[in-house]
Amino acid sequence: MNWLSDSIEITEFDEDLEQQLIDLERSSAAPMGNTFPLTHIKACTVFYEKYSSIPSQFLKWKIVIARDKKLNKVIGVINGIIKEVYLNGDLVILGQMFGLKVHKRYQKKGIGHMLCKQMESDLEHLGAVSIYVRIESFNTDAEKLYTNRLKYHEIANQKVKLISPRSSAKQLQQITTETAYKLTKEYYDKKDMALSDIWPLFKSPYYLATYVVETSNQDIAGISLWYASGLSDMSIIQVLFDVKNLQKPHIFLLVLMSLIFILFLYFYFIYKGYYELNSRLMILLYIPAISWLSLKFLTLVFTLLKYGKFAIFRSKRRRGRTFGYFFKGRPSIQRQLTYELIEGLSREAANNKLEYILFEYSENDHMTNYFHTHNFSRIYLYKTLDETTFSGLPTLSFVDPRD
Repeated sequence: MNWLSDSIEITEFDEDLEQQLIDLERSSAAPMGNTFPLTHIKACTVFYEKYSSIPSQFLKWKIVIARDKKLNKVIGVINGIIKEVYLNGDLVILGQMFGLKVHKRYQKKGIGHMLCKQMESDLEHLGAVSIYVRIESFNTDAEKLYTNRLKYHEIANQKVKLISPRSSAKQLQQITTETAYKLTKEYYDKKDMALSDIWPLFKSPYYLATYVVETSNQDIAGISLWYASGLSDMSIIQVLFDVKNLQKPHIFLLVLMSLIFILFLYFYFIYKGYYELNSRLMILLYIPAISWLSLKFLTLVFTLLKYGKFAIFRSKRRRGRTFGYFFKGRPSIQRQLTYELIEGLSREAANNKLEYILFEYSENDHMTNYFHTHNFSRIYLYKTLDETTFSGLPTLSFVDPRD
């Protein structure tokens, strides 16, 4: 263990280590390895942070890595975010950790524990009073790490149902973004895990729509749909014109305009008969400019070859996720409207060309009346960093679609 402690460094991620982190992400996709598209790897940290609009919606986003100094290799990573939510009726700064990965050759050596402890310290320094993690129920190794070694306790066991597309299902009514925001905010006002400001969710490019069913007596049930495929939605144009590839676009434009002007002079001198002057002009001005543009073009081609695979899969495995279920009206009619709402989601999955929709609900929720079976479960684990206590999430709590 001593050699490991001496050679492993836990530090904040630096962009110079981007390719090493990508290699780690790929290694976690075994047995497919390099043939596995990064867009399908859970928590592809670098590209998710750079080309997704989601990180900007959090108060803070951090990436901490473990690096083998002797081999100059990234061997582990964890992500952390800060957001402002309600707990026990009070507005608190809550941290979340996710995307923990350790290279298979370095597992069972305490590196995951070291990454988590460092991230906990960083999130506490950023103002978090407590931290939660969300893991799949079948990930027993992660559960043991968080509960046994890091002293987290379970606050919720959420069931997840996959809703398949079906064009024959009942068609739902779509409402405006402003109305959806108003009804969702009203329903989850100061409830546990509700964001202090949910408006950014409705203005995000990942927000698809909010659908409702209602009666003539103004009973209404609704739910919002979120595009959960993450990087599969990444624009290749945004990658190609990344500031690292075109750091000074105004210079690029200036050179292009200069070439047009030189081309104009070229034909002007031909028209006037100044052939000798024209040839000198080509050598002194045109050829260097063409060389510069060619180099820049080759840079873009290289970028396309390097990152193009991330855009190839953008139309595949489109996944949706529900959030912000709300109801307003007579309790006696809620069951009927909710059933119609869930049925209608199958049609909306087909209309939005989604492979499936993730529907998450509590094991004690009334939603269990509509789903006789579920596909898998997600466990929410929680740890307080101050003197406050929090026993668990009630049946009605807000599910953040960005999680």
